[in-house]
Amino acid sequence: MAQVLVPELQYSDIVIMDNVSSDNPFEKAFSRLKVMLRKVSERKVDGLRDMIGRLVDIFQPAECANHLKSYDYEPK
Repeated sequence: MAQVLVPELQYSDIVIMDNVSSDNPFEKAFSRLKVMLRKVSERKVDGLRDMIGRLVDIFQPAECANHLKSYDYEPK
């Protein structure tokens, strides 16, 4: 990763690493997002960035609140 990813990063870039061994309330949502990204088969960074921006709209506020409640988090 240090030889490939790090030289390409810019100051405002965000890196999400999905190798957390513990279960957390965001794993299901992140898994759903990854499935949708695979379906669109976008492989360029700019295309992925734009697609993620469009796909996050699939997560509706009520759905997110219910998801957090299922993990005993109380959304405000």
